[in-house]
Amino acid sequence: KEVRLILLSRFYSLELSCISFLACLFSSVFSLLHSREVATEAVEEDTMEVAVMIMEEEEENTIIMTE
Repeated sequence: KEVRLILLSRFYSLELSCISFLACLFSSVFSLLHSREVATEAVEEDTMEVAVMIMEEEEENTIIMTE
């Protein structure tokens, strides 16, 4: 009976360590995806700002050329 209890406790501790490992893995993957998403949004915002600046510059050049 004691051997069974020891085996059961080892099995449960192994199971718990697997669960904690999976939880850790999931949280790190989630944080990686989240940080990538935030970085992508920042790049998109920067790209939009640059595009707006280029458009404004082109408008100014067009106005200067027509005058």
